Amino acid sequence: MKLYIEIDHYTNEESHERYVDPFVYGDEFWEAVAQYCPLLEAIEMLDSSDQPLYNMRPIDTMTSRTLVALADLKWLRQCTIGPARLAGNDIFEYLCRASSTGGHVAEREFNISIGGHESNRLAKFYAVVVVFLKLLAETSEETLGAASCSMKPHLHITNPYNSKVRQIWAEGYMRDELKPVLAVVREKHPSMAIEVSIGGRNGNKFNLIRGLSLTWRSRSRRRTLFRDIDGETTGRDSDSDVSIYSGGGSDDSMGDSEDENMEEN
Repeated sequence: MKLYIEIDHYTNEESHERYVDPFVYGDEFWEAVAQYCPLLEAIEMLDSSDQPLYNMRPIDTMTSRTLVALADLKWLRQCTIGPARLAGNDIFEYLCRASSTGGHVAEREFNISIGGHESNRLAKFYAVVVVFLKLLAETSEETLGAASCSMKPHLHITNPYNSKVRQIWAEGYMRDELKPVLAVVREKHPSMAIEVSIGGRNGNKFNLIRGLSLTWRSRSRRRTLFRDIDGETTGRDSDSDVSIYSGGGSDDSMGDSEDENMEEN
């Protein structure tokens, strides 16, 4: 049993009148899906547009309740949802729950798209992955249970936006936040393969990060930490993207001083 949802996000956001309200695909919808479709094997929320996306409204009604409901589906093999305004701790709690409850399938691939922007126009994705990785770094492999559970998780956290980040900010983010926590996570979780899909990488500088992937499948453990995607995507500067959907302040991993530096440079 499979569930497919296709939305042309480009048309939906650029037109004066939306042809579909993505907010209907929130917690209540997914809790009903989990309750009445317990044998569901695959879920796909797809963007059917062929245009690069710079502003796309996140589904604010999709919270950690959605992740809890989907984690309990025992036959679910593949799932792609979002874009949702989820926090790093929401994703970590999903991984813990999925690892502890297990399932009736050998592997589960779960793709979570993180929508929304910071007040400095950065995609929230960048702060969310750091918070998630810090929680993972504080947890032992044995406590998490993903390596030993019968259903091996394969988790993708993706950035739906094509905007390039500022190079000055990127260098500090990579050097001071991302690389240090990645090193700790790899040491604490030797059975896990981790991969960062990144564009325009030059030392500690980069143009954008497309996603973070974690897997406990043995055949994937030889992956390199960074996968360059220069030939696959192009972006435009985040300065040109004035998102009307930002909402809220910066996440915990982005301090006030960093926000000020983003405005000055």
